[in-house]
Amino acid sequence: MSVLIKLDAQRRPFIAAGEASAPVVAATKAPASTAHGRGDARIATYVKKPGEQKPEKDWRAEGFVPLADWLGGERNQPPVLFPTDDPLSLDGLLAGVAVIAVDFPKFSDGRGLSTAALLRRRLGYAGELRAVGDVARDQLFQMARCGFDAFQLRAGQDAEDALRAFTDFGEVYQSATDGHAPIFRRRAEAVAAAERKAKKQ
Repeated sequence: MSVLIKLDAQRRPFIAAGEASAPVVAATKAPASTAHGRGDARIATYVKKPGEQKPEKDWRAEGFVPLADWLGGERNQPPVLFPTDDPLSLDGLLAGVAVIAVDFPKFSDGRGLSTAALLRRRLGYAGELRAVGDVARDQLFQMARCGFDAFQLRAGQDAEDALRAFTDFGEVYQSATDGHAPIFRRRAEAVAAAERKAKKQ
């Protein structure tokens, strides 16, 4: 079971759903017939025909509908945005949208961070912004800085360790939507203030 972590009004993380502690299980070699060690799992083989796209994850079962379908009128569930979706297509449509999910298809794909920043800064979205997909502990600090306030961890993540990720860094080196000025900017402002004070004396 994956874990859902949310940030409260003071931006403090808490476990909203899932196991209080989901320890990481060391990978073991297993024959293919046991689906990588899980005897209860079924192995599904998909053969792609020429020109055919591989089927997407069933987002409706996860509680979300792809943005294209949501924009097409299927609004019984909140939207999930993929890296190729334009978040600005939601301009003027966010009233009453309580949750938006942003998919991270793989750990190294950071486009969802830009999507979150656009939703928060440019569109003023104030509802829950949930990171889904290949979401791991190492990403949480920066995801929170970019505007995410809910994080659906991929399976196998230690929930208690993930909570500690939000306090990994005392200083920041990049601008983000959280309002914390990068250390170089704060230093430059302090130097400028000292110079102004020296000129007045």
